[in-house]
Amino acid sequence: MLRVLASLCVLGAVLCAQEAGHPAELGQVAWLRDFEAGSKRAAAEDKPLLLLFQEVPGCQTCVDFGEQALSHPLLVEVIETAFVPVAIHNNKPGADDAVRLRFEEPAWNYPVARFLEADGKEIVARRDGIWTAEGFAQRLIEVLEAAERPVPDALRWAAAETQAGSTATLAMACFWSGEAQLGGLEGVLETQVGWLEGQEVVELRFDPEQLSYQSLLAEAQKLRCARCVFARDDAQLEQARGALHQGVVRSDAPIGAAQSSDAKFSLRRSAFRYLPLTGFQASKCNAALAAHQPVESWLSPRQQALQARIAAALAADAAALDGLQPPWDWRLSAEYTAKLEARLE
Repeated sequence: MLRVLASLCVLGAVLCAQEAGHPAELGQVAWLRDFEAGSKRAAAEDKPLLLLFQEVPGCQTCVDFGEQALSHPLLVEVIETAFVPVAIHNNKPGADDAVRLRFEEPAWNYPVARFLEADGKEIVARRDGIWTAEGFAQRLIEVLEAAERPVPDALRWAAAETQAGSTATLAMACFWSGEAQLGGLEGVLETQVGWLEGQEVVELRFDPEQLSYQSLLAEAQKLRCARCVFARDDAQLEQARGALHQGVVRSDAPIGAAQSSDAKFSLRRSAFRYLPLTGFQASKCNAALAAHQPVESWLSPRQQALQARIAAALAADAAALDGLQPPWDWRLSAEYTAKLEARLE
């Protein structure tokens, strides 16, 4: 009852503004709003129907879901290409309410995604409480596997990137090569260069289930990227001392930012320097370029098409994109991509 009253208060204040543009609760996805039209399209294209019941305008949980799970560029691409997405406002009368009642969804509720085959059969059982980008990415993987459909690489990257992971900070002689070498390790999710206690360091986020801290240190030693290890907690301190015996420092200090020209050194000087990438992709592409390996395997289909347009624009005018610099942070991707598209047009 309290949620209903709170939502009603929000409704009067922001309804006009939300309806005038793209509601924050729906993120960056290009949603269909007609259930029957979406069902016909799903059948025609032989794709699962993603039916989102969402409160618009909604509470902070609804907004956060839109700004995170429904705005990550790789998740947006997968939702729009591997599914037919239809949004149903669970707090609106008329056609929305008819669909809500048909599926017995509560009104004024947190977001719930349902997944249907073309014949209307649900692919997986209804589940609520999936409100994070990582959780939603894993849910999409589950659905596609249950439907015996291919799981795009971009979806697996999004699932990996959006997990919390663990952090490690390593010092080496040169963070240009260090970032590239460490970024190429399987299980490393993202890399950042900087300075700590006068040393060049790479701070990386990694998946401890795929790459343990001890295994990471062993690989870093082989790559000569562990001249010093800055342990971030007592457990890391113990493990690092057991592995290195010396050159281990316990530190909670944040790394000092390096110059932007030092970050992703190989990527920043490549033909892909203007392409909007997530942090995970930027780290992997930088590693691939430094190792003279193909970069395209780390790009989604839409990114590959966009890169072709970038290359064509630069071929016509080498200065066409001067001044643009992608953030390599998916949270800032939409704003940058809009600027890039304006230049390309």
